[in-house]
Amino acid sequence: MDASDSNRISFSWESKAIAVLALLGISSALLLPRESSPAQLNVKLEESPAALTWGEDGHFVFSVSNPNAREILIHRIRTSCGCSRPLLQEMNLAPGESTPLRLVVSAGSRDRPVDLNAIIYYSCLGERKQHIHRVTYRVDIVPEFTWSPSELEFVIPTTTSSGPLSASVTFAGDVELGGVDVSHESLTASLVEDPSLATHGTSRRDRNAVTTGPSCVRVAFDPSLWPESREREGFIEVHTRSQHKPLVRVMVHIERGNRSNEGR
Repeated sequence: MDASDSNRISFSWESKAIAVLALLGISSALLLPRESSPAQLNVKLEESPAALTWGEDGHFVFSVSNPNAREILIHRIRTSCGCSRPLLQEMNLAPGESTPLRLVVSAGSRDRPVDLNAIIYYSCLGERKQHIHRVTYRVDIVPEFTWSPSELEFVIPTTTSSGPLSASVTFAGDVELGGVDVSHESLTASLVEDPSLATHGTSRRDRNAVTTGPSCVRVAFDPSLWPESREREGFIEVHTRSQHKPLVRVMVHIERGNRSNEGR
């Protein structure tokens, strides 16, 4: 067989068909195999916990199903926070099959709701490309106690001299305050039972007792002790008897201007 015979044999029927279609003005794309539709994963929320208290675990349960005509392989699940742990019963799903995905969430000592994500990495059997499916879920938290304001701001007047400035942080809920520290000598802080009482600290009758209701930290700031070159932030740290949140840091912002002092 000479070279010309080999070339004639290699001229396959597909090439002939494409040439005929080209003469007729028809696109050759009609002969090319179509790509299969992208692999899908159906995820539906089945169970969710009520609001969690500090230190409590909650369980979110999702149903993960395979709507494809091919088997689905789930490779891994990654969560956006270490407080959330995924538990999947089956990693391989035949067409039409489903499996529960359980996400165990620890409330820790968060003081507000948090939105979390879980990303499912999967592919169809025999397919190299991996797909992702993102699951979003919100955890509602009921804290043991709250405090307000969450930050303090002292404004040093620029037009007139100023004496010590004062503000208060009020705690409410199931809390007992054990002490308070400050970050700079220009700040002083003391515990009081109520903002209307004197600024001197008061002692508790029983260190192990749990007090329900508001407690207050009275904070004073002396501008004369705050150097010009110092950064504009300080803080107070309030010690509590809470097992889950033994320390609360409240930032103190120092600025110069003529605005009134306020909490944030």
